[in-house]
Parts: sequence; structure tokens; C-alpha cells
Amino acid sequence: MSVRALQRLAACIIGLAIIGAVAAPAASPARGDGTTAIAVQSFSNEAGANGAIAVDLSNAAYRAVSSTSGFSPRGGGPLGLPKTLTDDPFMSALSSAAKVGADEVLLGSVVQTAGGQVYYRLSLYRVAPMSFIRSQVFSQPYPGNASTLAAGISSNLNALAAGHRGIGTIYSTTVGARADLGTEDGFSLGDTFTVTRNGQQMAGATITSITDDDALVSISNAAPGYQPQVGDALTSTKSMPPLPPQHSHGGFNVLALLAAAGGALLAIGHHGQPGAFCSSCVAPSPSAAAFDITGFGPNGEPPTGTITFFFSQPVNSTSQTGITGNSTYASFTLQPIGGNATTPPAPLSSFGQVSFDPTGTVMTLGEQGSGLVQGEGYQIVFTTLVTDTLGQPLPAEFTTGMKTFSIFHRGVRVNRPKGGPVVPVPVIPGKPGNPKNPPPPPKPVPANPPLPQ
Repeated sequence: MSVRALQRLAACIIGLAIIGAVAAPAASPARGDGTTAIAVQSFSNEAGANGAIAVDLSNAAYRAVSSTSGFSPRGGGPLGLPKTLTDDPFMSALSSAAKVGADEVLLGSVVQTAGGQVYYRLSLYRVAPMSFIRSQVFSQPYPGNASTLAAGISSNLNALAAGHRGIGTIYSTTVGARADLGTEDGFSLGDTFTVTRNGQQMAGATITSITDDDALVSISNAAPGYQPQVGDALTSTKSMPPLPPQHSHGGFNVLALLAAAGGALLAIGHHGQPGAFCSSCVAPSPSAAAFDITGFGPNGEPPTGTITFFFSQPVNSTSQTGITGNSTYASFTLQPIGGNATTPPAPLSSFGQVSFDPTGTVMTLGEQGSGLVQGEGYQIVFTTLVTDTLGQPLPAEFTTGMKTFSIFHRGVRVNRPKGGPVVPVPVIPGKPGNPKNPPPPPKPVPANPPLPQ
């Protein structure tokens, strides 16, 4: 047999071995009570930075999983990187995560260090069936103590998980706590959530009534003194992956099959020699999604009203700080009742308290500013200095236009019955069996003269 034939045979054996591995029945991942089990892969070092950085971030990531509500760690610590160049880093991470009973695996990589900041990519994958959840680049000060690093990664992990955990916001408390958790978004009766305000967990919640667009939730296990407020964030305790489930038998996975085939072709292409190690291939970063303000909604009236803004991507920490107190990022003007003149632009901190939910995509602005009254006009502007966590700016200046302080109730879409128009039935006065039709007018008494026409 020729050398080339042996090389091809070896490649085919490798591919079949990998296919057999992914087709084998997968062990049921262990789950905590209402938590998602996550394994943390040790950070790779794309930037070639000081090796201590990758180690510090790996340990901080494991500690973050341990301390973040809704997650539990697996593996007893960060999982090791592949020991040889022939091991595929990504497949090795998935295999290691499955062996320790993890539902998901968190991959990390140092991409840059500059100006006292470390920039790193976090990528989250579901283990079985294998599917991509989300990948994003974050930054935070370095060096820093272990608690600070873990707290930063904990916040970033929540941002990643928001892509597959159901999230919502309480937008009305007029008749119970009502939130934007409809069946069209994948929610159902009995789903449970954690309730947070300004990043602090306040209570639990359960859907007790639901429509296509929204739901009523009941509050349980509330912190002392807690009452639901417009803007409170809800995070589902169940996994809601962004990708449709992949139907499989015995753990077989099409993506793993493609990976196996790719491995075999790679071996053939290199004539049986190991290819160069690609550290940047550990966690492919998807194309950045568009960053914009998708909408806003006022609720209530001064001095207890709020205005909620919805961003399509998480707002980075620098912009969150700038939005609060720097009018070059965001500002407001007021128009007194009955007048056309407006006040000079002022920072939002003079308008009221600014807060972001844990995902960094929902901003709540209070109406506590001195002198704000119902019926007064306001206009809020966000500039292109506002950027997301990937550094993308708003595509253009965003303005609410001149609005009026008043009580606002969110409109809910009406699902009209499907079908053609209904032909009206002729109304026959006094028709038996038709109580909705009025009785015929009484006939005049014969002795009375007829009424003039």
C-alpha cells in the first residue's frame, strides 16, 4: 500500500473515531436546583501577554460562576488547555465539560492589554446538543484584586447569558405586576424568574397569567420592604437558547460531524503532519450586531415616574457613566407648560436617577428632578459618543422628540381574528329569540288623533 493511501486511511480512521465519540449516548448533565452548570476553560493568550494575566482571569472566571445567581461551577476549577498541538482546543473543551457534567462551557481568551486595561473574549456554548450561545469582547482594569476581577466577569457572564436566558421588564404595576413576557417570546404559564433592581436580587416571580405579548407575575421570597416597580428586571431561571434545539439520537450532532470531517480533510491536506496551532480559533467571534436604541417608554408621572430606554446591545461601562453625568453623552431639555422656549441642555443626573439592568441593555431614568411637573414638555438626546461593549457607537444622534409628562400605559398588540369580514345580519325588531333587538314601538291608541307627519 502506498504512503498516500496510508495517510488517507489514517485520516478516515480519525474522522470515524470522532464521529463515534459524538454519536455515543451523552450522559445527562447534572443540574443544581434552578441553576445552569458551567465549566470554565482556562483562558488562552492570543495577545502573548504576561502569562499571569491568563491565569488570573481563568481563576476569576471560575470564581464568578460560583458567585453568580443562576449558575453553578463544575470541574473544581478552570479546565486545562490541550497539552499537544494535535489536540483541537474547542473539541477538547467540549469533551472536558461533558465529562464533569456541565450544561455549558465558558471559553476565554486574552486579546489585548493596554493602558491599565485587559481586553478579553468570553464565549459561551451549550454542551449537548452542542450549539453556540454568545461571544463578546469585554474589558476591565488590570491588575486588580481577585474579588474585583471576579465581580467584573460575573457581570459579563450575565450579559452573555442574557442571550439564552429569558429576560423581561416589569412595565406596569397598575393591576398587579405586568411584564413583557409573552408566549411569542417562548414563555409559558408557571415559568419562574429572579427579580433584580439596580443589579441587586430582590425577589422571585412566577407567571400566573399570560398572553401572546405579556404576562402577570406573582412575587415571592421578596426582600424586606420590596414592592414591584416599573423597570424591575426579570431573568428566567430556565435555559432559553437562542438557537432551535437540534433533534438528535444518542447525542449525534451535525456540527460535530462537520468538525470530524474537517479534521480528516485537514490531516489529508497536511499529508499526515500536524497543522499549526491556531489559538485564535478557540472562540470564533461573530459579526457584531447593530447597536441602536430600539425604543423607550414613560411610566407614571413626576415625581415617581420613570422612562425606560431599550438598547439593542449592552452599553459599555464608560458610556453608562457618561450617560449619567456628562451632557456630551446624553442630555435633556425642558419646555414649560404653555411656552415654546426650552431650557439649556443638562446632564441626565439633573433629571433623575440613571440605572442599567444587569445586561446593560435596559436603562431606567427616574423623574426626580427638581421642578418636573405633569404637563411639562421634555426632550432627551443621546449622542454618538455612546458605545456598546464592542466599541460600536450609536449610528446617529437619538432623540425622543418633545414629549409631555403624563401617565402612560404600554399598548398591547391586539390579535385580531383570522378570516374574512363578517356579513351583518339584518336586524328585525322584536324578533323572537333575539334579546339584543329592541321591541317594536307601541301602536297608538285608536282614540288618539294621529301624529302630524
